[in-house]
Amino acid sequence: MHVTLKCQTCFYHNERIRKSVLEKIVERKAESLTLQNYFDIIDEASRCGIRYITLHGGEPTIHPYFSEILERAVEKGLKASFISNGYSTHKHIDLIKKANIRSLCISIDGTKETQDLIRGRIGLYSKQISLMNELSKNKIHFSISTYISELNFDTILEHYEYIDSLGYNCDINYGLTSFLEREDEERTKKKFDSIGMYSAKVECGSLQLPQKIINPDINVILSEISNIKTIHKEKKRKYKLSFPREEAIRTHFTNYSLIGKRCGDYYCRMVVDPYGQVIPCVMHGMLGCVVGDVRDGILEVWNSIKFREYRVHMNKGLVRGCKRCCSLTDFE
Repeated sequence: MHVTLKCQTCFYHNERIRKSVLEKIVERKAESLTLQNYFDIIDEASRCGIRYITLHGGEPTIHPYFSEILERAVEKGLKASFISNGYSTHKHIDLIKKANIRSLCISIDGTKETQDLIRGRIGLYSKQISLMNELSKNKIHFSISTYISELNFDTILEHYEYIDSLGYNCDINYGLTSFLEREDEERTKKKFDSIGMYSAKVECGSLQLPQKIINPDINVILSEISNIKTIHKEKKRKYKLSFPREEAIRTHFTNYSLIGKRCGDYYCRMVVDPYGQVIPCVMHGMLGCVVGDVRDGILEVWNSIKFREYRVHMNKGLVRGCKRCCSLTDFE
């Protein structure tokens, strides 16, 4: 896991388990996928007819093989996307332009002071603005992702107004910070263990976030969003804004329920961690769920008994570890 920041809302580096996660990263370094492993994954994906690949992090642009992976994906006809904090992305502008990437999403959670505080790096916001200026100059399409928590809920209007004033015409997607209560996290691990899909080795983070992050004023959030919509409409902006529905906002931080919620992600995607372990989704990977090793082959894992059993269990009912997943959020 390669990172440049110490984000307060990060599953991997939240203050409760940061030390143990960093120790595990050091311990598992020798198990990391090789460049040839990544090429094999991309080559098989191309042969299988897979069209899209997303590079996640940590921060994907500081991975030692980032350039080679992106170039190989383009060479094999895959449409690549990635999510970046923007701190070092400017080093890859020429490659990004050449690759004609499908999507570049930059994580910005607020105004300059708020963003630098949340992400734990003074000067980050200025670097992100500089990057977006460069992307615009090179006519590279990008979007902004903003996740709402107690750390930024009262600044999202100011954040929107400043970004809008810069004239990027980039889409802005607003989400709600994901987290779990301790009981839900522990019970989900036990559930995965009972069906033979839990690995303490794979578990690499915690979805439990400090209370100072997960108790925003809901009415303020709704007011800020309403004002953003009004301004956006009055100025007749053409770029898109994406918000969670009001009911989703009201129930996300308290009284969250999985009743009536379904997920189909495990029928259309798979996630590979830096060590080659295939996890059905990021949240469940955080909780130690593993369904195979990508070095056995994409199709081999996808059609394996273990992955099929995972789907059967999820179809019976989502587990507590699915709570507040962004894939389950109802958007307008």
